[in-house]
Amino acid sequence: GSRGVGADDAALAEIRDAACAGVDVGDVAALDMSVEGLSRVPDLRPCGRLARLALNVNALTTQATVEGLGARAPALARTLRALTLQDNKLEGLEGVAQLRALVALCVDVNAIGSLEGLRAGGGSLALRVLDAKYNRVESLAGVEACARLERLALYRNRLGSMAGGALARLGALQYLDLGRNALTRVEGLAACPLLTEVVLYGNAIAEMPRGLNNALLRRLALNGNRLRSIEDAGEVWRADEARGGGGGVANGGG
Repeated sequence: GSRGVGADDAALAEIRDAACAGVDVGDVAALDMSVEGLSRVPDLRPCGRLARLALNVNALTTQATVEGLGARAPALARTLRALTLQDNKLEGLEGVAQLRALVALCVDVNAIGSLEGLRAGGGSLALRVLDAKYNRVESLAGVEACARLERLALYRNRLGSMAGGALARLGALQYLDLGRNALTRVEGLAACPLLTEVVLYGNAIAEMPRGLNNALLRRLALNGNRLRSIEDAGEVWRADEARGGGGGVANGGG
């Protein structure tokens, strides 16, 4: 059953006793506390070398992560490299902006409406992977704080535009999934020269993207949009043929 707030801090001790009997929890590098009914992050200060943390399917809010992953466990900012918070109650990402060593973050299936919390820590984050599928994100603003990002997945959000310059800072981006949003135009991809795969299916895009000079692009998924023809795809096809084929445009029309 679900644990109350008063039992949250006891959760770590219980799991530690059951799963790490005789082991110094200070040496634990990976900890999974998913499906524990947690409404706040347990005291992780004893875990001085924690690099991977899973807190999926709990009841954690943005404020709970700000407190539990920052003020109450400052060492995590130096050690934690992978964090999964799928299926919680997050509305923002301020709680993870303080994790300066974090490389991979998954926050699928929450109620996140904005990525601007990524700016909360100031400066550039170390994030290379950001999965935030099935949320309520309306803008790419904030993602520019992740200049090292290689993978960005925002499938099934509420994005209406790719404008605003957020992609201009993502020169290392290789994979972009903006499928099932409300996009009407494709913009900003030229600023990401390392892109190999772009997923834009299930939007409301009516025209083929122009000015694509992404030499490494192998797959551009545009099926399930409102494209009337693929006449404008010639530029993409020619570029693909010049580099050996094998990619190009996937389009189902509609």
